[in-house]
Amino acid sequence: MPNIKIKWHEIEKLPNGARYRRFVDGKPTNSYKLELEGGDPTLDLSVGAQSDDAFEYLAGLVNIDALYYNIDSYGEHAGFRWTGVNIPSGAIIGTAYVSVYVDTEDDPRIWIYCQDANNPPTFVAENNNITSRSKTTEKATWNADNIGTGAFKNSPSLTDVIQEVVDDNGGIGDALIAIFECFEDYNFIFFTYDFSDHSYAPKIHIEYTEGGAALEKNLIDAVAIADSIVKTTGLNKADTVTIADSISKLMRLIKADIATIADSISKAVGLIKADTITIADAIAKAVSLVKTDTVIIVDTFTKIVSYIRSLVDSVGITDSISKTVSIVKADTVAITETMAAVRGKVINLFDTVTIADTMTTVLSAGAIILKQSIARMQIKGLDIARMSFKKMGIAKMPLYRWITRRWTA
Repeated sequence: MPNIKIKWHEIEKLPNGARYRRFVDGKPTNSYKLELEGGDPTLDLSVGAQSDDAFEYLAGLVNIDALYYNIDSYGEHAGFRWTGVNIPSGAIIGTAYVSVYVDTEDDPRIWIYCQDANNPPTFVAENNNITSRSKTTEKATWNADNIGTGAFKNSPSLTDVIQEVVDDNGGIGDALIAIFECFEDYNFIFFTYDFSDHSYAPKIHIEYTEGGAALEKNLIDAVAIADSIVKTTGLNKADTVTIADSISKLMRLIKADIATIADSISKAVGLIKADTITIADAIAKAVSLVKTDTVIIVDTFTKIVSYIRSLVDSVGITDSISKTVSIVKADTVAITETMAAVRGKVINLFDTVTIADTMTTVLSAGAIILKQSIARMQIKGLDIARMSFKKMGIAKMPLYRWITRRWTA
């Protein structure tokens, strides 16, 4: 093959990217690509050389210079090669299909594969040059009647087929080959690169997302870690549910005690009488107790998050999970007892004194301060739990995988 010079030239500047056209030996082709800043890469390529489309008859003879192909007999093959592909390793294929310009017969009965290679060579007129190539396991089936003539027609999706090429070969280099294989005797005629001015040559459209390798590796690592946990410690979903349930119960207890304290204070307003000094002192003590318990609750959630993050590997997982569950359960009891004590102290403080009618306004102000402190305590505790779960991606994977992924020594 002669030394062919291929270059991409920008032909249109877009607000968020640019559109390019491919030139071969200085001459424009019908191949384009769109590159958007911050968007998914898109390829629109056409077969660009005579040897980049080919037809193989049942006897194995290969033709690379026909004006059109009629793939109408079981076992016949056609191949198409596009250059300028260059899809990186780890890319995720979002959309992909082939387009051929249908002539007079429009009943495709074909399977569509790709050659499972990173940068396959062009076709040559040698027997079995198409069928001798390694094909993907994945294939698309194009089985339709009367799809229309005199226009380009798109194949079914080739997303899984091209994804297999990317995954098996660490991406796709400059070239990609699609292979048509007839599975039933129906006529399907379409033009080739050699017809007319090459503008009817078969095309391919691909959209993909870069950076998929890291995501795939993270998912694989998550599965491996989870498997290690199960094998090493016998940890199962029940343990995960226990931890989540304990935290849920903890939050319900906090809410219940807050409601009870607020209700007790509300009732005390109509029942308790005291002098100015006594009521001011009672309110100050009650607020101080609540602030202290706010710190305790925040510290409880800090301990939970700390223990979840402190797991270093699958060794000792059972012990660490048990400690976490114990801490949650223990702190649940501690918080319940603390809240009960707060409630008792508030009631006792108010029950043991008398109140002057003129101090009702002072007591109401104290109740408002106390409720605000309690509300901040609730919001702080809930925010800590929510931020912890959000950062650890719990919405996208089982909790027991999530825990082990973020455990440090």
